[in-house]
Amino acid sequence: LFVEKGCVICHSVNGVGGKAAPPLDTADDFVQPDALEFAARMWRGAPAMVEFQSLELGYVIDLSGDDIAHLAAFAASRAEQKQLLDSAIPE
Repeated sequence: LFVEKGCVICHSVNGVGGKAAPPLDTADDFVQPDALEFAARMWRGAPAMVEFQSLELGYVIDLSGDDIAHLAAFAASRAEQKQLLDSAIPE
């Protein structure tokens, strides 16, 4: 989902991805995911994210509540993040 939705264009995990936005690496092996806090952090960065998405993608990414919950879980799990490799990023 991190790659599919285009988050990887601006954010990185394990050094894979963009540098225009904060990396989403988790500090611990597993942090309890908090979708509400994750959405709040996204909301605070929304104006910049909308601008970057419009410039880089030509549209604004549409995320459902489930998408945000899954992305929050990904951002909380080092094991899941370790699976993201450069080879997973399409040209």
